[in-house]
Amino acid sequence: MAGRVRAFWWIVLVLVALAVLLRVGFALAADHSLALGGDANKFRVTAAHVADGDGYTEEDPSGAIVASSEHPPAFPAVLAAMDLVGLRSTAAQRVGVAVWSGLAVAIVAVLGRRLGSDRIGLVAAGIAAVHPLWIQPAGVLMSEALVLVLVPLLLLAAVTALERPVWWVFALVGLCGGALVLTRTESALTVAVVAVALLVLDRRRVGQRLASIAVVLACVAALVVPWMARNAARVDSFTVSTNLGATVAGSYCDATFGDTPRFGGWSLNCAIAPAVPFVLEAGDRRPPPRLVDDAGRTAAKDFASEHRRQLPRVMLARVGRLWGVAHSGSQLSFDVNEGRQVTAQRAGQYLHWVLLALAVMGAVVLPRGWWRSWSLVAIPAFTTTVSAAVIYGSTRMRASVEPTIALFAAAAVVWTWARLSDRAPLDAEAAAPDEDLPVGAAQKEL
Repeated sequence: MAGRVRAFWWIVLVLVALAVLLRVGFALAADHSLALGGDANKFRVTAAHVADGDGYTEEDPSGAIVASSEHPPAFPAVLAAMDLVGLRSTAAQRVGVAVWSGLAVAIVAVLGRRLGSDRIGLVAAGIAAVHPLWIQPAGVLMSEALVLVLVPLLLLAAVTALERPVWWVFALVGLCGGALVLTRTESALTVAVVAVALLVLDRRRVGQRLASIAVVLACVAALVVPWMARNAARVDSFTVSTNLGATVAGSYCDATFGDTPRFGGWSLNCAIAPAVPFVLEAGDRRPPPRLVDDAGRTAAKDFASEHRRQLPRVMLARVGRLWGVAHSGSQLSFDVNEGRQVTAQRAGQYLHWVLLALAVMGAVVLPRGWWRSWSLVAIPAFTTTVSAAVIYGSTRMRASVEPTIALFAAAAVVWTWARLSDRAPLDAEAAAPDEDLPVGAAQKEL
């Protein structure tokens, strides 16, 4: 095994600068060519209301200010903070998000270093810096920009908790998890599985393990429950978001179960359909969010019950869309309709296929002794696949898995380089984190 890369932090600094440069460049180009729509526009409108002191609100068709509950609050809160410091235009916010989203590169570098070696961290950081699917979310003002920061931060905190099981590290796991849930609701499954994994992988006494996980759950609840209570008071729905009904209604319908380009995907027309009676009844007022949400959930449940035999095939198509290995042509069109730039999205699709193959290779060559910590990194791949199978598959939903892909692909690249240069390969005995040593000390450098 070679020693540490002496210039590690200088290389990380260069990669972060490159990441910011590419993201800002794309954001400036996007401001001239890509109009905001859909979720991105709603994020901005909600953020403006928050910054103006109205709270999480929106205007209904009559112009009245009403409580907003369609999306989780974290990303609009970040945009609102930018509003408050003077970054109120679309262009300014695109650039602002582009700048802070580059932090993900440094987090991935540190996470890869802690998991295995400096080289794994640097290769993974390089992937994060230049990958088009990491670059675009900032420029199109989508919440995936925040997801790509929070997921590696959550994984870094979880891996640190294994090597340093003290209460404040577990508190950090919980705070990162809570912030992630408040960014993307389906991330609750990832946070829950990370907590269970820490409980299982921790080698201390059962009482100590349970106390640590209690800290994690308490910190998650401290962030998430107040928002849910607010929704219960303002829109009569104790939930993180009232958008689940429309989401599942849009994925459980003839358009996504039949032989159409949307097979295994999502349909806006299907999502809107259950809300139409409530919209007509409300007239120029907003229909009650809870009733619309419940109607969407009921419509999806009824459709799924009537099409049980088709579910396995549809779920397989959803997973294929998520991982970019099926229906890639139609998925590219949907990605562009959501606001992505077609050339960048296509380049990201091609690069994803290469990285996915490398990630599979990385999982195969990874020393068995490393899996105690690396199993945490693999969790988003599992939980996001489950979410996609149940809800719908898309490139956008894969944002939570991109750090996992980058890290496992980096392990394959470093392993291959070591083989070709006649250096020692990944050594399970020398680098096994199962020894009673901190991960960074137990795992020798590549």
